[in-house]
Amino acid sequence: CSRSSSPRSRLARGDEAVTAPAATLVAEAESTASVAVAAAPDFSGRWLLESIEGDMEALLVDSGMSWAKRKLAKGMGYGVNRFSQEIRREGDDFVIVSEGGPVATTMRFRAGAGEQRTVGPDGAPIYVTASWEGGALVLRSRSAQGAAMPAQRRYLDPPRMVIEAVTSKGVVRRIFASASPRRDLSTAAAGAGPAIVAAVAPAAALTTPQSRPDFSGRWMLRSIEGDFEAFLRDAGVPWTRRKLAQHREFYVGRLVQEISQDGDELDIASEREGRVVASRIVVGAGEQETLG
Repeated sequence: CSRSSSPRSRLARGDEAVTAPAATLVAEAESTASVAVAAAPDFSGRWLLESIEGDMEALLVDSGMSWAKRKLAKGMGYGVNRFSQEIRREGDDFVIVSEGGPVATTMRFRAGAGEQRTVGPDGAPIYVTASWEGGALVLRSRSAQGAAMPAQRRYLDPPRMVIEAVTSKGVVRRIFASASPRRDLSTAAAGAGPAIVAAVAPAAALTTPQSRPDFSGRWMLRSIEGDFEAFLRDAGVPWTRRKLAQHREFYVGRLVQEISQDGDELDIASEREGRVVASRIVVGAGEQETLG
């Protein structure tokens, strides 16, 4: 009896018969993974929180947020028409800049890369595990102390983006509408607290794009030369804050800036002692509102 017309596919041929199908399976798996990433929804863009469905207070409680921060969030309408997220995605790598809350934050993570340390929308350090599940990006998080937070499922419901979480009191959905960069920049800056107006030199006064330095990367303040107290005073920093900065040695060894530069656009996330502030400037675009 003949059960196979292809002897090459039988184990009797030894390693050759096993190796070839294995190589084929690896190639197919890699191809499938590439297609999955390409087919995953692209959340890139700027999104403004339009409405909330469900008990937002329960979500904040289950996330371990303090009473004071919850009351502040409630007083700000939980960020409706104020809170925004700007999302940049390259493959499985994400950068999410959140503005319009008590602080501006920058969250970075990679889907499918296991647990990673980053910051939450309130500026507190958290650990996240991100994965693609059924056309949605799912983030499972825990606090730095190890307490689990409600998983968040992000998906597109065109033309809107939805972040969904299951809390102890039911499902909460935060619904975001697409916002133009120009409109959202001013709205987010106004909602995030006092803004500083940054004067930017005209592009003609600078070197050519090819010779400009690229500041992209993560930088830590290692030393200061000169009278930094005078600098803070001239910048209008109150006496109490100047003394606090002086007591902490002006954050030498503590202040970190992560810079992403794309041509004349610079995103700067400044982090010290768990607090993160994100600012953006465009060189050659005239005077702009941003955050210090």
